[in-house]
Amino acid sequence: MARLALAFSLVGALAGCRSEPTVPPNVFAPWDGTWVGRFYVKDKTGRTLTELRVQQIYRSESPRLQRGQFREVDVATGVVTTATATNSHDGRSMRCEVTKSNGEHVVHTGRWTGEAIEWSRSTPKVREFFSERVSQGEDGATYYDIRGWGEYDGGDRLTFEGRYRQQAPAEVQ
Repeated sequence: MARLALAFSLVGALAGCRSEPTVPPNVFAPWDGTWVGRFYVKDKTGRTLTELRVQQIYRSESPRLQRGQFREVDVATGVVTTATATNSHDGRSMRCEVTKSNGEHVVHTGRWTGEAIEWSRSTPKVREFFSERVSQGEDGATYYDIRGWGEYDGGDRLTFEGRYRQQAPAEVQ
């Protein structure tokens, strides 16, 4: 009987270790500001399919709500896409809603890992997962990194990555 009680105790403790962290009230604050960099979409061989020059501007309106504006330029074609985003959370679950100038509207659900935000979406035609984090670079600058993958219309898995440097007000273009 003591072994059984110990086993249940260990299972309960291990289950507790896997519980997701609660979302800190100001979880979006590290992303506040203007970010400039490059975003790449790659095929399964690592070949770059798309390269975008990106500018993203985020402003928290409250501890649980942040809005963003994006500008992406396809390096190969020169096509410009703009977007607005709304990031929100209720202390447990997170949501990111993006509306692009090309008519695309996407909603991701998220979770806070304690170090990064992991976003995902799953529809009959799309599966995506990506992680976003803000960190200090060796050069002393602040960076916003994104890494993930997507599967679209039953095709091969694509990977994507971006790295954006936080801009001082005088650097914003």
